Amino acid sequence: TTTTTTPTATPTTTPCLALDPTLRRIWCGSPRAEYQRETQHKNLPSRCLPLARRARDIVVLPAGHLCMQEWYAFCGEVLQLEKSQIVVVAGPAGVVDEDMTEAIVQDLLARVRAAPADQFELVPYSVTPTFLRWARPLLDAGVRLCGDPPEWVARFGSKALLHRHVAKPDTPSLIETLLPRMPVPRGFVCTTTAELLRAYELLDCGRVVVKPVLGAAGIGIVFLSSLKELEEYTFAHGDVALEEHLDLDVASDGVCLSPATHYLGSALVAGPVVDQIIAGTGYRGWRESHCPHYFQHLVTHYTNQLVAAMLPSGPGGFDFLSVQGKPVLCDINTGRFNGAHFPKLFRDQHAPTASFYCWKSRPPALLPVAVFWARLCAVGLAFIPHSGATEGVFPLTYLRGISGTFIALAPSAAAAEALARRAAPCLGLAGGGLGLMMMCVCV
Repeated sequence: TTTTTTPTATPTTTPCLALDPTLRRIWCGSPRAEYQRETQHKNLPSRCLPLARRARDIVVLPAGHLCMQEWYAFCGEVLQLEKSQIVVVAGPAGVVDEDMTEAIVQDLLARVRAAPADQFELVPYSVTPTFLRWARPLLDAGVRLCGDPPEWVARFGSKALLHRHVAKPDTPSLIETLLPRMPVPRGFVCTTTAELLRAYELLDCGRVVVKPVLGAAGIGIVFLSSLKELEEYTFAHGDVALEEHLDLDVASDGVCLSPATHYLGSALVAGPVVDQIIAGTGYRGWRESHCPHYFQHLVTHYTNQLVAAMLPSGPGGFDFLSVQGKPVLCDINTGRFNGAHFPKLFRDQHAPTASFYCWKSRPPALLPVAVFWARLCAVGLAFIPHSGATEGVFPLTYLRGISGTFIALAPSAAAAEALARRAAPCLGLAGGGLGLMMMCVCV
């Protein structure tokens, strides 16, 4: 394991507007059909609310239960949204794409037609056939779409494009065809247990990682070290990539270096490089990158190459690892919004010159968001949108008892992390609670 030093400044990049400020957005996030976790069904539609601009945007949300209703009301009040800007879709599925009604579609169409001088844009989590089924009248009426069509996602939206299929070892992977010099871990795509065992034999590396090719947020990723463990793997999430386990570099504070980049169409979302705060097989947040400047420039260069080769029209991102001081592309998160889009876009919308630190934590089940916010305000830690503030803490999602994401904004990365720690008691986390919450483990 290699330790790197924390950079004193970020590399210079060309600023770009990933979200066109002239467009009026209709946010309508729904989880993909393969997403089954409760947190995915509740988080994905809820996290766009802090990006809604008063008197400009519309947010379409599932009815949800009490914690979601509290979150909607909080955002409406603090962001000074008009009641008509939040459209709630009720139905048995609890998913906007599945419960959408003709009456709501017609209401959205009427709003678009009532403002002929404005250009609207539909912003789903991901463009799926279910989404297109209800969105088609809006698209036919001239509403733009922020997203990639299903045929693009079918080609570029899977982690399988990084590796050859073990059943066809002589057929180059898509990434080899597009960018043959792109560094990726050694690995194979597998569909069956027999293929998994064959791939393990070919890799001959002891410890390996199994990744579902359609996974997100680390779901389904496991580390295995024996034939017996591979024989017992059940393919619960479909096809997988079997990759060599890599010895990762770490920052000076011991956190594994896992930089990530994000884009919207051809534009990189400002940053552009952030480090994922890794915990096990998932992540607990993002912070400004601790990778050396040359490394960040190289990751940005690789990202620009990937975007130029794939030509996306919607959101996505790429995860890298630092291995012996060199970047390795380890994950493809294309055809959909990534978690880091939202803190990046919130910062750019409300405090574009600030540094940020973003972390995830489950709020106590008995602590409503209004009480948490009152605590932040009482100790002078709240970031209040539209107030001219440049620092403070704001909840990006807050579903009590389920999940939460928080952002700290400050003049420097160190000050932002310090703010995050000071906010811990407001969540009922005393002493080292935030340290436990942010604990990072390299596996």
